[in-house]
Amino acid sequence: EGGQARKDNSSPNTGGTGGVKEKAAAEPPSPAEALEREVTDAETGLLYDTIITGGRVINPETKLDQEGLNVGIKDGKIGIVTSRPLQGTHEIDAKGLVVSPGFIDNLSYDPNPLGVWQKIGDGVTANIAMHVGTLTPKQWYSYYERNETPVHFGASFFYTQARNQFKLGRYDAAKPEQVQEIRKQAEQALNDGALGISFSL
Repeated sequence: EGGQARKDNSSPNTGGTGGVKEKAAAEPPSPAEALEREVTDAETGLLYDTIITGGRVINPETKLDQEGLNVGIKDGKIGIVTSRPLQGTHEIDAKGLVVSPGFIDNLSYDPNPLGVWQKIGDGVTANIAMHVGTLTPKQWYSYYERNETPVHFGASFFYTQARNQFKLGRYDAAKPEQVQEIRKQAEQALNDGALGISFSL
């Protein structure tokens, strides 16, 4: 009150009554700090199949966004992400580049031999044909598996194509028995691996 002197010896910056709490107590560790706490000497001492060094590593799931990290890959899986040095049989220098999980194109057409390579160049690793899709998921998946498509893939049940089998125009109402048949086909498609139902509105 009115210029009264402090009666305790605590500084506003050191805690105590009326002080600011210490940072360690007030704030959880950053994603990068949490990551480093999990790294062991045994992990950093391994010889990885491939190491990706010096990149800006982004992981939306953990909110990690840190430059200068190294990624160790073993047996086709990410084994470690750390700022500590790693050794690998094969090294990819990622300085000045972003290292992130592959992107999912969730509103695409069927994979095609040219388009999938363009997608890979943009970081897309999953091509989901939800823009059109298929009436027969079993055959659809089998076709792209045989072609060894270089991305993950999936498709929806294509409602408009299901209507076309009855030669229904854009504004034609389906008859009750046609609706019943489309519902039956859609349920079968979902059980056979379709990821959803797409509509061309």
